[in-house]
Amino acid sequence: MYFVILYTFNASCGYSEAEQQKFFADHVRYIKSLHASKKIVMSGAYNDINGGLVILEVESRKEAEIIMAEDPALKSSLYHGELHEWQVVFKQS
Repeated sequence: MYFVILYTFNASCGYSEAEQQKFFADHVRYIKSLHASKKIVMSGAYNDINGGLVILEVESRKEAEIIMAEDPALKSSLYHGELHEWQVVFKQS
């Protein structure tokens, strides 16, 4: 199953720049570990706003929810996250 996590920066998070950098660095390490375990198909940041998205390939919605719950950027409320099941219509091989 595929899921998309949409990340939006929480401008009212109240963290200092240093705290924001720490939570974001923790988030990047977490995303890299998920990529290494082949749970992430692709991920990246938006060019026009502060946010990004992750495309997951996991066994269930519950697994995707657990991944979100453990993400340092979401746990800290530095970013807001939305989870959507994604139906692939076209895919290059």
